[in-house]
Amino acid sequence: MSSGGEIPEPEFFGDLHLDQIVRGMTAGREEYRLTPYFYQPLSNPEAIYFRQQIFQDLEDTPLREGLKGFGKNLQQVYRFLPKTISTDRGGGGKEKKGFFRGLQPLPEYHPEW
Repeated sequence: MSSGGEIPEPEFFGDLHLDQIVRGMTAGREEYRLTPYFYQPLSNPEAIYFRQQIFQDLEDTPLREGLKGFGKNLQQVYRFLPKTISTDRGGGGKEKKGFFRGLQPLPEYHPEW
């Protein structure tokens, strides 16, 4: 994604009902901005193979369930962090504590990942 711009949904998505599939897959995960990953085809064969391997790995139920649990825990951390990273030092302003100073937002879209 370039400089904060949004990638539009491809025109054929609605015809193939892919919009519904993507909505179902990303529901409740909007903060991760996942939908652009579904809008552009991969052109790099190595990236395609890599993603295929990931989906094959996810067929393993214990691994898949473990990753779901990890994702839920991570969501809780991201929701809790904004409440813990600021303190009022009496000057009316907010300052970030210690190691939270360098905390970065979720990465932008990179189609070849």
